[in-house]
Amino acid sequence: MGERRFYPSVSTYAVMIHGLCKKKGKLEEACKYFEMMVDEGIPPYTSTIELLRNRILELGFLDQIEILANKMERSTSCSIQEMANMIRGDKTNKTSRSEETDLESD
Repeated sequence: MGERRFYPSVSTYAVMIHGLCKKKGKLEEACKYFEMMVDEGIPPYTSTIELLRNRILELGFLDQIEILANKMERSTSCSIQEMANMIRGDKTNKTSRSEETDLESD
């Protein structure tokens, strides 16, 4: 996009990511746009992070969450770094709940 001197805003990225998340077989492309946004230092909307995370979880691509979170942590934007935990949200909660169940059964 930058090659044509077009620089998308957070809103542009959000619309593209939301649309791609809802289309079958387009999750990889949605992740690509999310990574581009992070690379450009544009903090994503909370709703975009949640939608992408939930779609990734639905399809069982847990490794992709970690890849995106790590990329966010390496960002030069403090806002994006702080949001890295948000994309891990459900995955972390599921792990801690199952650990609690294991402890209760002992």
